[in-house]
Amino acid sequence: MTHTNWRDAVAAMRRRVSSCDDKQRMLAEVAGIKFPRNLPHIIAGARLQDALAGPLGLTPGRSSDSQRLQLEEMAEEASRRTPTADSAAEVRAWISYFYLSRRMKALRELKLNKGDLVRRKSAGVEVDEVVSIGGDGNVYFAGGGSRAWPDMLEIVARYDDNSEEGMQFRRIANNRASDRATTFDWSDVKAKSLQEYIAPDPITENDIEELRSVIDSASDEKPFQEFFQYHPHIIASLMRGPQRYCIPKVRIGGEYVADFFLADVDSTGIRWVLVELETPISPVTLLNKDDFDKYARTGISQIKQWRQWIQDNIDTARRFRKDNGLGLVDIRSQAEGLVLVGRRAKLRENASWLRKQLFEDSRIQMHTYDWLLEQLEDVRMFDGSWVLRR
Repeated sequence: MTHTNWRDAVAAMRRRVSSCDDKQRMLAEVAGIKFPRNLPHIIAGARLQDALAGPLGLTPGRSSDSQRLQLEEMAEEASRRTPTADSAAEVRAWISYFYLSRRMKALRELKLNKGDLVRRKSAGVEVDEVVSIGGDGNVYFAGGGSRAWPDMLEIVARYDDNSEEGMQFRRIANNRASDRATTFDWSDVKAKSLQEYIAPDPITENDIEELRSVIDSASDEKPFQEFFQYHPHIIASLMRGPQRYCIPKVRIGGEYVADFFLADVDSTGIRWVLVELETPISPVTLLNKDDFDKYARTGISQIKQWRQWIQDNIDTARRFRKDNGLGLVDIRSQAEGLVLVGRRAKLRENASWLRKQLFEDSRIQMHTYDWLLEQLEDVRMFDGSWVLRR
C-alpha cells in the first residue's frame, strides 16, 4: 500500500519496528518461546518463523558473513549494540529493522507529500515529482517505473512553490515523468489530436511533375516551403504508414520554427521525422576539405537544435495542444532527421561517405532534391509495403 504523505507512510512502518503485539505473543506461547519486552514486531516475526520451522517442514537458512558484517555496520551507524541473532531470518529482520528506522527518520526530516519535488543526492539536476510513499519507505515518482529510498533524497521545491526556481524544477520533473510515462501505443485520442494534419491523399504523376518544376526553377528553399505547405500530402508520402501526418512551420518554444515534422503510424506506434529544407544550389560538401558546406551544416545544426529543445522540454512537446503543449504525440528527443539540400549533379566525390557517416553518428539523413523525386516516384508506382531508403 502506498500513501500520499509522509505521516501515513511513517505510521505504516512504525508498526513493524514497534514492540511485538498480542497475537505474536500468543503464537510464541504455542511455540514454547518467550519474547523479551519491547522486542520489535519484525524481529518477533523472524523468531516465530524459526521456532515453527520444524512443525511447518521448513529448513532454516544460514546467514552469510557479509550479512552479519552488514548488520554490525548498520548497528554502529545507529549507535546501537549489534543485536544477537541466531538465524539467517533474524539477521535479515534486524537489517530490515535498521533500514526502516533510517527511512522513517529521513521521512520525518523531509516531510514529503504528494507533489513535492526531490532529487537524489548525487543526481545533480535530475528532479522528480513525488506521487506516493510506500509502506516500506520507498518514494515513488511521477511517470511510473522510478522510485528511491528517502534517505537518498533531498527536497528542491514543495508542491505549492510557484517561484521562478520552483517552476524550473517542475519543468525538469515533468520532462522526466513524460519520458518515463509515454507508451507508444496508438489510440483514437492521439489520432484525434493530430487530425488536422493528416495527409492521406495518394501522390499523383501531376504532383511529381509540379514538384519537378519547382525544383528546376528554385534558387533557394523558400519555393519548397510554400509548395509543401499547400501540398502536404506530397512530402508526407515519404512516410508510408497507414496514417500519415505533416505539420508545417512547427514553432518550437519561442526559439525555432521547423520546416516540417512528418509522422506515420504502424503497429509499433508513431514515428516522427524532422525535415529541414535547404537551397538546391548547394554542392553539399566543401571542395578542398572533407566537410559539409555552410548550407548543409545549417540544416544539420537546425535539426540538432530542435532535438535539444525537445529533450529539454519533452513534456511540453508531447502534451496535447488543448493542454498547452505542442501536440507532438509520443515524439522522442532523438527522432530521425532529414535534410534536403542540393542537386545530384552538383555533388562532389566526398558527399556519399560524409552523408553515410552523418547518419551513423546522428541519425540524420541528408539527400538531394533529385533523391526526393525518385522516392516519390517509387511511392506512386509501388503498391506494397515500403521503407524510406537511405
